[in-house]
Amino acid sequence: MLTKFTGDLDIIAALDDQPNDVGGLTAAQLKAKFDAGSKAIAAYINETLTEELEGVTLPTEGTGVLEKTASGVAWTAPAPAGSSPNILRNWYLRDPVNQRRVTTFNIGKYGPDCWKCNGGTITLTSEGFSVPNKAQVLQYILLDKLKPGETYTLSVKLAAAVAHVESGWSRKAGVQFKCFSSPYASTNSASFTPDAAGISSMTFIVPQSDCVYYGINIDAGNGYVTEPIVVEAVKLEEGSVSTLGADKTPDKTLELLRCQTTFQLYADGSWCPPSGLDHRPVMDSDPTISALVIDGVTYTAASCEI
Repeated sequence: MLTKFTGDLDIIAALDDQPNDVGGLTAAQLKAKFDAGSKAIAAYINETLTEELEGVTLPTEGTGVLEKTASGVAWTAPAPAGSSPNILRNWYLRDPVNQRRVTTFNIGKYGPDCWKCNGGTITLTSEGFSVPNKAQVLQYILLDKLKPGETYTLSVKLAAAVAHVESGWSRKAGVQFKCFSSPYASTNSASFTPDAAGISSMTFIVPQSDCVYYGINIDAGNGYVTEPIVVEAVKLEEGSVSTLGADKTPDKTLELLRCQTTFQLYADGSWCPPSGLDHRPVMDSDPTISALVIDGVTYTAASCEI
């Protein structure tokens, strides 16, 4: 570690109020007192600090971070690039917001906030969403969140590698654009196959077609009877670079606020307004009001999830 400067610089402040009285300082001595502080700092820089830094060199391209180590100081590689905002809500699936407090959810049902089962049965584990053979998990995205013609990146983080088998239909993660580009409703999509543990991603351009909805869909495919995929995190962001690896565990309180724009619970139904504008936080649209039993307790649920 670097040696700290511990010299006393309170030199002038320590002088007598009348330094040139009978018992005080001569003019030369007084001048020396004024120079003593700067000379002490110069000696520290030239005789101590400079020697300790002498062996430290900048990286080849002149970038890096100077950090203290047990033996002194060293240059380290720059920190990962800053993260972009995640368009998806409740994206950290190892510990998601789960107002319904479900552990499994099946086709057509919502589980943890904003995530809907689109086939089979999804199970929550300590490592993320377990998506087995023939199962799919989906999150809808508001139409104003993606701009036609713009570039976005979708990233998926798996807890473990999974062998990829072409059987029936293929496992994939992708963005679906449900459009009316013809007289009949059709779906355009961009997708990729996540196989390895860790983060895999794809970049895509949103089509110019008029869309009814956007959705992120993770499909385990067919032929994975004993080997589900376990999804730790998902990210959708602007641009052509994945920054999921730079993201920290989200603040769950803030993530709950994002989720409450689609789903809110009330212990007293009389407090639940029918208008989305009257909820706090304001909901994405006017919700459907229903009763929901959680752990034996009946709540009033306001939901505007599709």
